[in-house]
Formats: sequence, C-alpha cells, structure tokens
Amino acid sequence: MLDVLVVEDNASLVRSYERLFRMWGWNMDACDSLARARRRLGKSRYDVVILDIKLPDGEATELLGPLRRQRTRPGVIVTSAHYAAEHALVLMGQCDAFLPKPVAVDTLRRVIERAAVSDRGRVRPSPAEAFASHHGLSERETEVLLAATQGHEDETICKLLDVQSGTVRTYWKRIFKKTGEHNQRNVMGAVLRFALGGSGRRGIRKVSTSSAPQLVDVAAESPH
Repeated sequence: MLDVLVVEDNASLVRSYERLFRMWGWNMDACDSLARARRRLGKSRYDVVILDIKLPDGEATELLGPLRRQRTRPGVIVTSAHYAAEHALVLMGQCDAFLPKPVAVDTLRRVIERAAVSDRGRVRPSPAEAFASHHGLSERETEVLLAATQGHEDETICKLLDVQSGTVRTYWKRIFKKTGEHNQRNVMGAVLRFALGGSGRRGIRKVSTSSAPQLVDVAAESPH
C-alpha cells in the first residue's frame, strides 16, 4: 500500500486520482495550495508526492529543493499541461519524474510505483543519474549528462568541469555510443523516456496512450 500526497488545485483531476488510487488500494491526501502542502508535509510522511506546477499561491517548484535535500524523502512527481520538454529536463534534476497532462492510466501507475520509496533511509538518484547508471556511463560522462539535463550548454559545462571543449565533445561521443543515441537532443529524449518507465531506447518500449483510458483532460479544463 502506498501513501500518496496530491498537490493539485483542479478538483476534477483530484477526484480522478482518488478513484484510481482507491481502486489500487492506495491512501491519498490532497491539498490545493503551497501553504497547505507545506503544512501537510510537516505533519505526515508519504511514499510519493505528486505536484502540479501552477498553484494559486505560487509554483510547486518551490517545494522541490527542500524535498530533494531531505535524506529521507518521498518520491516526487511533477505534472503540468503546458511545460516545454527542456523545462521538464531541468526539473528532473530535482524530482523523480515529470508527467505531461493528460496521462494514460497505465503510465501514471508505472511512474508512481517507480518513484515510490521502498527504503526511506536511502537517497535515491535522480532520473538522469539512474539513466546514466543504467547505461554504464563513467563518473565524468554522468557529470556531463547531468549538467545538460539542468539546462547547461557545452560552453558552460566546460567551465563547470574545468575541461576543454574537445574533452566535453569526447565525453558526448562516449555517451552516444553507450546509449545508442546519435546527438544530444536524442539523449535528452531518451532520459525523458527512461523517467516515464521505459528503457530509454526508442522502439523498445513505447508509452501507449491509445489503448489506455485517460485521466481528465485538464489541458482543456485548466490553464495549469
């Protein structure tokens, strides 16, 4: 059984979550603002927290840093109907997954179960770190990948790692070889697919949205 906190101000979507989680045998609390979320997190412990980006009193990203720094923390999933892929990659350095709305039910369950904390004393890697480990990237290659997922261009990565541009290009070539991708954009896409519960490689496991029922289409109901 999982204990899930949903931070979402769309009442229709909250009811959809509630029906699904009850069907799956999970417990759920919900709050519709940052202030209520902070109070709830101060009182209770959860396996997973699902955060909508836009809330009436601010952006849920304000909670990401404090949650990430906790040694014993819940899995954190960020959701949004209108968020660019590059922004999702930046967020993934501070959360366990990013889910665009609407989301297929099978994808939702898979991502939540993957983000759930089975050992509260263990500090789990970010999706990009897990992707790097999955593909056997070296420590330096992993640093390059993490910097890229945080929105840094190669020029900045050189300064962060104190290396020459040719060295960063060499790291990228090794990353391409190990991941089976051919350029940085494709690698970023592979990290996103990995975070959604796939292998990270195209064509091995695709997320299906046609065969699975959808949650409420909040993109049509809410500006968030």
